[in-house]
Amino acid sequence: MKTTLPLAVLFALVMGSGLWFAPLLNFGISLHILLGFHIAAICLTGALVLYADEQGLAWMLGKKDRLNQNVVHFMHYAVAVGLAAIIVTGAFLLLPRAALYLGNPDFIVKMIAVAVLIINTYFIDRFSEVATRQAFRDVSHTERMPLFISGVVSVLGWATALIGGLLLHH
Repeated sequence: MKTTLPLAVLFALVMGSGLWFAPLLNFGISLHILLGFHIAAICLTGALVLYADEQGLAWMLGKKDRLNQNVVHFMHYAVAVGLAAIIVTGAFLLLPRAALYLGNPDFIVKMIAVAVLIINTYFIDRFSEVATRQAFRDVSHTERMPLFISGVVSVLGWATALIGGLLLHH
């Protein structure tokens, strides 16, 4: 929890600087190559999310008593960095056709989903420690609800962002 806010600020600065300086720079990078990096970041981050969600589900189903703290921390930060890479590459892809995308409801829904995912990283960071300290069966019912909600928000957020992105090009 202590590092989530500085990471969020760093990600916002990186994204903001990318949006600010991109029009001034001539990288000579084709949009197709940039799209390749964007898709690679989505695939890699998606694989990390699936693994993290599988571990969390195994803990909730009682197949694992506790999750390894080092793995949980690594996965959280790896997904956060992946999400930042997706945002930065997406921002560069947005720039040449901003007017087209900003008027597209699919894009707006996708951006809302991404914003929800960014906010949810704070809650995942806060709640994931529970899985490293105790078995799910020992977690009180009042503590379980935020875990369920954060998990559902994560799954729905990633699915919505992915589907929204696929719909942009059809």
